[in-house]
Amino acid sequence: MKTVKKFTDTMVRNIKATGKRYDLTEGNGFCLRVSAKGQKSWVYSYWFNGESKRFTVGYYPALSIAQAIKAVTDAALLKDNGIDPLQQKIDKQEAIRQEQARELKTIEWLATEFYTEYIEKTRKSPLNVKQIIHTEIINNLGKIKLDEITARQIVKSLKPIVDRGARSHANKTLAIIKQMFSYAVSVGLIEINPAQGIKSSVIGGKETPRDRNLSLEEIKLIWQWLDNESNHKLHPATPTALKILLLTGVRSGELRTAEWSEIDFNSSLWTIPPEKYKTGIKHKVHLTEFTIKHLQELKDLSGSKWVLPSIKDTNKPLSDKALARAVKRTESRIKDVAPWTPHDLRRTFNTQLSAMGILPHISEKCLGHKLPGIMATYNKHEYLSERKEALEQWANKIEMLVNNSNVVILNTQQN
Repeated sequence: MKTVKKFTDTMVRNIKATGKRYDLTEGNGFCLRVSAKGQKSWVYSYWFNGESKRFTVGYYPALSIAQAIKAVTDAALLKDNGIDPLQQKIDKQEAIRQEQARELKTIEWLATEFYTEYIEKTRKSPLNVKQIIHTEIINNLGKIKLDEITARQIVKSLKPIVDRGARSHANKTLAIIKQMFSYAVSVGLIEINPAQGIKSSVIGGKETPRDRNLSLEEIKLIWQWLDNESNHKLHPATPTALKILLLTGVRSGELRTAEWSEIDFNSSLWTIPPEKYKTGIKHKVHLTEFTIKHLQELKDLSGSKWVLPSIKDTNKPLSDKALARAVKRTESRIKDVAPWTPHDLRRTFNTQLSAMGILPHISEKCLGHKLPGIMATYNKHEYLSERKEALEQWANKIEMLVNNSNVVILNTQQN
């Protein structure tokens, strides 16, 4: 390191690059570093606790000689008082970075971290939560800064869900919001959960379990109405998807997120992986010839890895509300059929299996439910052959019902 008597603007301005980095100093740790390409930076060089250290205080000419001297003098005073000036600079930069990051942190940022760092790692079936996070939380609250969110804003974001009649969904969304902010508290992002005091009783209210299931007559009317495209004007995949829900008893979410790789036509088997199943188990669904016929119709329409791809983007599955909205549009258009939902098809499936004399534990396994009580502990049998027989009987009944006008309907409603 070359020592100079005193830095002056004329001298520093005229210093040229040599192709190699070198340092000049006045002494007392006040240095000028010249890069191989001629960039000039002011540096404070010092010893602290027996260790040689240096840090850049600024660049010439943006930082003048006088300003550089003051910065180095301030650093030397810190060192003399037992404070490492380099560490203090690092700490200040980190504080600034954290403050800037805090200002940029929004509910969307939190929701994304909450999902990837908590939900994905702890939930056996995280996709349902992901859907709510994107459609209800990020869409409605995402742009609000984390430190500015209020309970009132959260309540207002849930009101449209209640207004469309989805009280249960509103309560579920509130529960996820509460859990998300609890996560934020636990990792030190906020001190108080703004949703903690919000009660489901003032959001969705008490939920009344639905008991709607379709009679055989209603099934026939709906099926035949869906077969007539001029009646419904729905997307071609929608009527077929609704029929598959009725034939298999699966949840609409399981069909929406199904991929063709999960369906083995040769073995007549659809295997739903645990991460896509509500109870976190691998669920196997026997596929009857009648069901395969309708799945093949979907495959001919799909053009995607998804069984039910989004209409707007075939790289994504159908949105969670698409089927419900389609069914909603059919209200009052099918004569002699009261309002119904896609999930009512699952309840209808279960009710009709019972009406055909299928034993309760077989029906429960067809639905993918765990057996109750002590049976779940000791009985690990999957009843695959019995489930296959039940689904074959149900498919035959549906096929005869909708294709033969001479079929006499004996049990129009099972309660």
